[in-house]
Order: sequence, then C-alpha cells, then structure tokens
Amino acid sequence: FMSFLQLSNESDGLYIKHHYQLGKFVVNDEPVDFDYFLLSPDFHTGWGKYEGQYEWKWDEVQGVASGDKAELYEQGFQRAFSVQFYIKEKGTYLWQRFSKAEGRAFDQVMTDAWSSKEDGKVVCAKYEGSEKITLSGGSKMFVPNLKFEKWVAKPSDFGELVDVAEATNNESSNNEDHDGIPF
Repeated sequence: FMSFLQLSNESDGLYIKHHYQLGKFVVNDEPVDFDYFLLSPDFHTGWGKYEGQYEWKWDEVQGVASGDKAELYEQGFQRAFSVQFYIKEKGTYLWQRFSKAEGRAFDQVMTDAWSSKEDGKVVCAKYEGSEKITLSGGSKMFVPNLKFEKWVAKPSDFGELVDVAEATNNESSNNEDHDGIPF
C-alpha cells in the first residue's frame, strides 16, 4: 500500500522507539531522557513487517490475533503494537513496533496495569533503563525495563502528536506528586 502523507516514515519526529543497540528510547535516533511516561489504554495490536516500507495489519479486537498466524509469519510479519506514548514536557509520540524486545516490555507493563484498569484514565509507567541480553546465536540487544506505577488522569495535551522540532524542553513547571511521579 502507499501512504499518501508518508506518516509511516519514522524520520518525521512523531515516532519513538527503544533502540536495541543504544539501550535507550530515541526519537530521530536522538536519545530522549525521562523516567515516567504515560501509555494510552486505547492501543492496537496486530502484525507488522518492514520491506522498504512499514506494513501493518491491525487486529479487529485488541489482543486477539487476526489472520492465519503461520501464514503471516511465513510472509515475514511479527506481532506488533501501536500506542500513544506521552512524556511530560515533551508531548505525545507514537510507539509502533514489531520488535520482540519492545513487544515483550509493552506486553508486560500493560498486563501488569490491566487488572486495575480505571475507565477514562491512562497508564503511568516508569522507565527503569534497559538490560543487555544475549540471543541464541550470540547477538546482543537491550530490552527496556518498564514498570507499571498507577492509572492517572489523562493530561489535556496527551494525544496531540507533536513534531519534535517544535517541542520545547520547558522544564520550569515542577508539580510532582508526593511520590515523585510527575503525573
């Protein structure tokens, strides 16, 4: 398929990913520093692959794999997710990946959060760095360590995807809760 607006191009500043070699979250290959972040409970699960451009096939029901798994794997697809990812003072990004390491981290934090789900609220999680693992075959990669903290009210600007070039690093407002979590 063709993207008319080319929004699937990861270089446009709207996307965030955990870089498997750097062991950090990056936007446009530049590390982004933060401890706490928010995830929307209105995420998508599905299948993704990259062959010159990204291709996504989203599940009709969140968390229920659509299609013939064996056939999709044979076509090069991997399980994927797409979620709005919010960092205070920086804004909203799209975390849309089919990497196994990121998928496991996302799955774990959402699984931990889901049992206490609160309607109208969003997931607050903590990024606790990354862990270097060795895969079968000897290659090494970093896996993000994400910890569910609590469900919080959705900030008014969460969901407005911002271009990193326009985002400011205004750190002047400091209204952290008593537990050190800024949401």
